[in-house]
Amino acid sequence: MSPSHPAILMAIRSGDFHATMRLIAADPAGVTAQCTGIAALYRSIGATPHGSRSPEGLWHGRLAGHYECVLAAHAVCIGAEQAAKLTAVPRPFASRELPRLFPAELPVFVETWAKLYQRSPRYWDRVSHYPAMFDWVKRGLIEPPTADGAVNLLLSQLPWVGNTVAYLRQAAGLMQITLPRLFDAEVRPSTGAAAVDSNLGPDDPRRIDRTVAALVTEGLWEPEMVEAGIARAWETRTSPFQRRWLTGLGELLQHGQQPEPGTAPAGGPP
Repeated sequence: MSPSHPAILMAIRSGDFHATMRLIAADPAGVTAQCTGIAALYRSIGATPHGSRSPEGLWHGRLAGHYECVLAAHAVCIGAEQAAKLTAVPRPFASRELPRLFPAELPVFVETWAKLYQRSPRYWDRVSHYPAMFDWVKRGLIEPPTADGAVNLLLSQLPWVGNTVAYLRQAAGLMQITLPRLFDAEVRPSTGAAAVDSNLGPDDPRRIDRTVAALVTEGLWEPEMVEAGIARAWETRTSPFQRRWLTGLGELLQHGQQPEPGTAPAGGPP
C-alpha cells in the first residue's frame, strides 16, 4: 500500500473488519502512525447514521461495519485508559474485541467502568456495554470484580439474564465473589438491590431478593452468610426504603420460600 493510501485507513474506509483487526495485530506501529487520520474518520463515521453514503468519499459504500473498524483502530490509538471512557460502544464489540485489542489491560476497563457506573448509572449511552466485564469473568479472562460500581451493575443486569441462578452457576466467580458484596457496596437512589427490585412486582421471580433466596434454597449460598450480610447492611443503610428491602429478604429466608427465577421479557437491557 502506498504511503498516500495507508492500509489501515483503506481497511476502515472499506468497512473490512477482519482486515482492520489483522493490521492492528500485525503492524501496530503502522496503525498508530495514522492516528490523526483515524481520529478524523472516527468523528465522521460516529456522527453519521447507519446506512449513509459519504459524498466526500470518506468511506466506501453504505455505512455498516465501518464503525466497528474505526472504533477498534481509534481505541488502539488512544490506549486502554482513554478507550475505557468511550461512549456508544456496541456490547458485542466490547465483549469480543476488547480482549483481543487489550488482552493485558482488561482490568483498566473494569476499574474505569465500575467508577463511571457508580457515578452515573443512568447514562445509558455510556454504560450499556459495561456488562461485557461479566462475559469476561465467565470466560476466565479477568478476576471477578468487587468494586461498588461493578456490584451494582451486576444487580441491574440480573433481571435480564433469564434464569438468574442458572446464569450464576455458569459464572461461579460472580456468584461467590461479586454478588455477595450486594450487602456492602455503596448504594444510591438508583443503584443497589432495593432500587432494582422497586421496579419489579413483589412476586416477580427476577427480583434480587428472590434470587438470593433461591441461592440459599439450592445450597449455593449459606443462610448464615446472607443473615450476616443483612446485619451489616442494616447498620449502614438506615433509610426506610433500604430497610424495607432488608426486612423483606429476611422474611423470605425465614419463611423458607422457594422462588423459581424466571426469564427476562423481551426488550430489557442486554
